[in-house]
Amino acid sequence: MGAKGLSDSLPAVDRQCAVYYTDFLVAYKKVLPRQRHKSVGKIRAKLRISKDARTP
Repeated sequence: MGAKGLSDSLPAVDRQCAVYYTDFLVAYKKVLPRQRHKSVGKIRAKLRISKDARTP
């Protein structure tokens, strides 16, 4: 699928409003909007997921 395929597969509202958290793959920078793209490392992403899982 690749980064472009991922971007194209998202619903229109997500492409317009969502904040994208990805790894540091350069391809993401080319296809995701710079204002809403955040590159994070795997450890930070895992911490974020576990924190979100605890939030009701």
